[in-house]
Amino acid sequence: YERIPAILKNAANDPTEAEALIAAVFINGEPQVMKKQKEITAQGLPPEMAAKAEQFYGLLSPDSRLSLLARAAATLNNHHDLDGRRRLTNLVPALVAADRRYDLFELAACQILKRELSLPLGSNDNGLVAWVKNKTHPVSEDVSLVLSALAHFGGKSDLQARAAYGAGVMYWPANPRLPSFLPGSMISSVRLEEALERLAEAPLQVRNALIKASLVIVVYDKEVNPREHELLRALASVLGIAFPILFVDS
Repeated sequence: YERIPAILKNAANDPTEAEALIAAVFINGEPQVMKKQKEITAQGLPPEMAAKAEQFYGLLSPDSRLSLLARAAATLNNHHDLDGRRRLTNLVPALVAADRRYDLFELAACQILKRELSLPLGSNDNGLVAWVKNKTHPVSEDVSLVLSALAHFGGKSDLQARAAYGAGVMYWPANPRLPSFLPGSMISSVRLEEALERLAEAPLQVRNALIKASLVIVVYDKEVNPREHELLRALASVLGIAFPILFVDS
């Protein structure tokens, strides 16, 4: 946290800039996507705030986004900024949908905003979905889904992902037994979101075991890049588990 530029730390604690910082966290670095997101931000935020979002994006690093997102969300929550919440409810799903993908980090980041600000963020055909609690859903299926998605993260081949999943499952308790590895075609953002919502309420030993297995999957190839580390921290935050800072390859 000490290495984060002061302008970003100040923005996270400033109720007039926290909203712009949250928007910046969801901006994608791909040129065509970023162009579309700039248009979305210009339409969804006041002009000065939209300009701030673009400025903040240029200063963000992969290992700073999560902590800044959580701090900015807490700032808005403490100041009861109803207008900011309303704008973010529309803006964040639009920014996420700009590249027609909904990756694990975006999903976890949305979960954090839902928790901190009670925003109705989700993913369905319209970009928003209401979560229905399902206590009867087997926890093993939710864990298998999340671990399979994590194994696929970063564009790994099915063979590489399957091997990483197998390594992670070895660190999962024998009971309940986990279902087999899921191919990417069977993993959807809607299913992942519902699974994470249920797992966030699972017993502590289940959440701890999930994070341990997740860590094994990420380090299976003996490399942890900043995006993978950020994703692990995001998952841990959603699950309410403290997660250590790792040394990662930049």
